[in-house]
Amino acid sequence: MAGFFASSRNKRWLGLGVLLLAVGSATALAIVKPWKKPPPVQSERLGANLELAAGEVLLTTASGSERLLSRTPLPETAELSTGPGARALVRLSDGSRVFLRDGTKVKIAGGVALQAGQIWVEAPPLEEGQKAVVHTVGDAEVSLSAGGASLSFESGEAQVYVAEGLAIVSAAGGRAEVEAGERATVKGGAPSVEPVAFWDDWTGGMGDRAGGGIRAGAGSGALYAVDRAAPPGTPALPLSIQRQTVRVALEDEIAETLVDQRFFNPSSAAVEGWYWFTVPEDALLVSFALETNGQLVEGEIVERKQAAATYEAAVRRDNDPALLEWIDARTVRARIYPVPPAGERRVVLRYQQLMVESEGKRRYSYPLAAPRGREAASIEEFSLEVQLRGGLEQDYELATLGEARVSTDGRQVTMRRSGYTPRADFELELTRKPDRTRVPLRANRFGAGGDQASYVMVRFAPDLDMATLPAPRGDVVVVVDTSAAGDPSEQQTKLAVAEALLRSLSAGDKFAVMSADVAAKVLYPEEGLAEATPEAISAALERVAAHAAGGATDLGAIFEQALARVHGLEQPAVVYVGDGLATSGERSGEALAERLRRSMTGSRARLYTVGVGAEIDAAMLGRLARVGGGESLRVEGPEQAVVRALELSGALKTPTITDLELGLGEGLDDVFISAGGKLSRGQELVLLARTHHDLPDKVTISGRLGGSAFSKEYPLAYVGGSLDRMVPKLWAAAYVERLLGDSRGLEAVRGKILALGLEYGLMTPFTSFLALDSEAAYAQQGIQRRRRQLGGLQLIADATWLKEQEPMSSRIVGMIAAAAAAPFGCNRAGDSAPASRAEERVASGPRRRRRRRRRARPPTRSRPRPPRAPSRRRRRRPRRWPRVAWWAGSPTRARPRRWRPWRRRRRTKSRASPCRRPRRRRPGEVARRTCRP
Repeated sequence: MAGFFASSRNKRWLGLGVLLLAVGSATALAIVKPWKKPPPVQSERLGANLELAAGEVLLTTASGSERLLSRTPLPETAELSTGPGARALVRLSDGSRVFLRDGTKVKIAGGVALQAGQIWVEAPPLEEGQKAVVHTVGDAEVSLSAGGASLSFESGEAQVYVAEGLAIVSAAGGRAEVEAGERATVKGGAPSVEPVAFWDDWTGGMGDRAGGGIRAGAGSGALYAVDRAAPPGTPALPLSIQRQTVRVALEDEIAETLVDQRFFNPSSAAVEGWYWFTVPEDALLVSFALETNGQLVEGEIVERKQAAATYEAAVRRDNDPALLEWIDARTVRARIYPVPPAGERRVVLRYQQLMVESEGKRRYSYPLAAPRGREAASIEEFSLEVQLRGGLEQDYELATLGEARVSTDGRQVTMRRSGYTPRADFELELTRKPDRTRVPLRANRFGAGGDQASYVMVRFAPDLDMATLPAPRGDVVVVVDTSAAGDPSEQQTKLAVAEALLRSLSAGDKFAVMSADVAAKVLYPEEGLAEATPEAISAALERVAAHAAGGATDLGAIFEQALARVHGLEQPAVVYVGDGLATSGERSGEALAERLRRSMTGSRARLYTVGVGAEIDAAMLGRLARVGGGESLRVEGPEQAVVRALELSGALKTPTITDLELGLGEGLDDVFISAGGKLSRGQELVLLARTHHDLPDKVTISGRLGGSAFSKEYPLAYVGGSLDRMVPKLWAAAYVERLLGDSRGLEAVRGKILALGLEYGLMTPFTSFLALDSEAAYAQQGIQRRRRQLGGLQLIADATWLKEQEPMSSRIVGMIAAAAAAPFGCNRAGDSAPASRAEERVASGPRRRRRRRRRARPPTRSRPRPPRAPSRRRRRRPRRWPRVAWWAGSPTRARPRRWRPWRRRRRTKSRASPCRRPRRRRPGEVARRTCRP
């Protein structure tokens, strides 16, 4: 090696190679520019969301027509059509709501282009600098702000009736302003405007803008300032959201959402913050954290009364606490003290969801739009990031909102806004690629260890083609609770719900109406079911209005009477409208559920419950609906009757598997199943249980669909992954949900619910999240920090976020640049550290050994040293090797170094370099530098 560097020719070739390598590296850096992140790419855009589909709602695509379900994202350019008797409710990206009548055809492209039929448009108020969305009716253009209008187009004539607000109608012949109570007509010329004394509300009440939205969720929590020293009745001051960061991780069919919010207190005094947050229906709240003095501290699940007492004690001790309490199954409330004057407080919530795949699509939604009739919150700085893990980007294609961006590798979706007032929810749709298959029957298992039972979850997603089946006939028995409970206004709301449901039925559907009090009675018709004609519906409603309200409620007797009317039908339904308070007969939740199971044996009917009133037994209604294979809804006022009725109508006419059975064998304990023998299109069956045995390798699934029975054997596939750790928490949440429906009252099951909440880390009516400012504060307050084996999993870190993967081109260019900049020969004193710890140990080995010997000496010399034995080690002779000064251009071999024991040279070798300083030069001697090999 020394001879190679000694040749001047070789040195020239080496210098030329280094020069070419440097030029190539510089050229690559200039082309690739690794310091710049690759620009995001635009994926398929989503422009609207189908919130509600009742009847046949079709999406026209290049390959044909597709029948849609409720809560389906729509592409940016979507063509929709409604069949006879069908209805649809669409929310646009600007927050506008569009209600489609049957026999209507529209095209969505920013606004709505009405091609035929009638629509109702409800537009939100405009912000400063925002333009109104333009809708098209034939050749006319309509822009509406902060109002509602009915648009129709038939036989080449366009009509625009404005119920509230102001509309601008533009046509080829001119432009006109249409105020509330006026109608504009356009037919080939300028629009003509005339006042309307009476308008036939074809929406059935949807035009009432005071109505409620569809399952309105508040993804942006609200914080209110409460002055603890103020007198009672002092109004709370809403605090603004200074910054909101939403982080989402999708992995193994789990969606974990972390909501990080900072609230600002503009007042001059410290206040107590009351924080309200609503999680989605199918979500599970798993953690709560609060930042104090720049440190984020996770809350701890504590018994509710103890948590409240500890919170008050921490306030007095200035421990800056926070308390998150249960309000209902979806709503939580936090108390935060203090929110400093002109200061911020940071709150972090985390919830998890199971992602259900329906017909090859997975959908994730983060609720941002404000509920109907409520002003949307303004966010100073908003950011949202979604990370796809576990190779999801390889199995699915992404589609999201137009304002969101997708990274080049498809693993990250970002959305950032400033001064943001959300009008629509964030939507993300994953469509499975054609070459990727999915196992219909999957299982996850978590072993607790020892002699404890294992937790299992079995999910079944039907692989049957339910989208091509015709919509079933709507056969329904409407049961109106006419007991003495409640006030007259609640009775009017029940009648409004029953009327809206009957009016939403189509030609060919059949119905019956019952009253529910001491004795269940069929009011109309006398026998069987009646045709859903306008005359028959009016006669039935007159019977219900004339029935005297009074007496107690025997829910058990209702089921038998209603099921007798629909016995033998293929896919009937029973809809109960009331408060769910059983005051006669079986009043226990277990007894009612058992009686309902017995009554529905051999019946293919589904049970739906609609809670009406200020005081309802929501847990009881929900449990009965699950046992009956239906759904539980809530109506808070008459204005919500139409929306809930259309939801029910859409559920009634959805193809459903009945008589569903899974042959999993024996050995399953504490079984919880999501469907009571019925599974509708778009749903997935989820079974949770504990067991000490193995599940069978193959499972037989049987049922009825479309009037025909089927039976098929599926292999049971264990998918594994991160979802295994979530199974115990899902099982415990299902157990708590069952206990909440116990009619004996919450206090009767308080101990079991509390034990489940503490062991599995769940929010319940008897547990709360308590957050203090430090771990020392927990110890001071006597709060035990638990490490739960069955506490689930965590996909997102609190303080850090998943870093974006560095592109491959950047790594390659970095290696080239490192190779070009690598030094030749020895490191100098100012060079970088050795490449590895092994080299560092070699370089500083002797010095480190001397340092260890010095540390081993006693600190003082008060005690005499023991006599040292004479050393028998042979004195080492100095190593001799030739030293070549090739960098100085001289091939002369250097004189060997002599060993001079009487002369101790001072070494100035740095710890980072293995080179020594050369000895003092003699006159005429060439400068040399010596390195150890």
